[in-house]
Amino acid sequence: MQTVKKLYLGSQSPRRKEYFNILGINYDVVVSNIDESDLKDEKPLDYLYRVIHLKTESANSIILSQTKRNISYDFLEQKEKNSDFLEENNKDENSDFFKNLHKNSIKKDENNTRENYLDSLNHFVTLTADTVVLIGDTIFQKPESPTKAKEFLRKLSNRWHQVITGFHIFSEFYKIDYYNFVKTDILFKNLSESEVDFYIFLNEYSDKAGGYGIQGAASFMIKEIHGSYSNVVGFPIEEIFGKLQEFEIIKF
Repeated sequence: MQTVKKLYLGSQSPRRKEYFNILGINYDVVVSNIDESDLKDEKPLDYLYRVIHLKTESANSIILSQTKRNISYDFLEQKEKNSDFLEENNKDENSDFFKNLHKNSIKKDENNTRENYLDSLNHFVTLTADTVVLIGDTIFQKPESPTKAKEFLRKLSNRWHQVITGFHIFSEFYKIDYYNFVKTDILFKNLSESEVDFYIFLNEYSDKAGGYGIQGAASFMIKEIHGSYSNVVGFPIEEIFGKLQEFEIIKF
């Protein structure tokens, strides 16, 4: 399998990176810096759509900014090499001949270098995602403290909840703008206080929506699951993998 379009993953989640690594998908990581707080009375699906598109905008801005800096650096480096070449040949008795011979060629090389970089500036695809845990319309974000994580687990205990992951595949150059979300229903067992305390002690809750990770020790809490397992991990890879093929970002 080949990754035939430059792909950026707009996430630093180790779970999302692990799926790509297992499948052999080549990618670079760009970390968006946005406020992921939900707005007052904001519906969960509206929240996902807004936050994920903000992540995409932020990621694209960072990528373009970094690429432009690289262009400037490489262009100046090329100019410096050309300048050194002319200075070296200036010592020759035929310096005027050399300078006239190479001047236009060097200028052309510099222009081609800049044009090639500028032409490829936006030849990339970004993939961003976000996951929420819900009871009804109440969003359970990543808990900021052990106390908040305990509160989440007590509320999730012995009841059904939903995990929804939205993802956005975007490329201005390749004319790709695809957004979708996947839902999974989860039933927790009836958790005792000792079990809640035990899980909090393991410190798995800190970077996970809802305060738990199904792929880790929290597996003991799961009584039933209806839908995609990888979606609960935070990356519905069966959906994403198919779309990466459809948009010819990866090929076999």
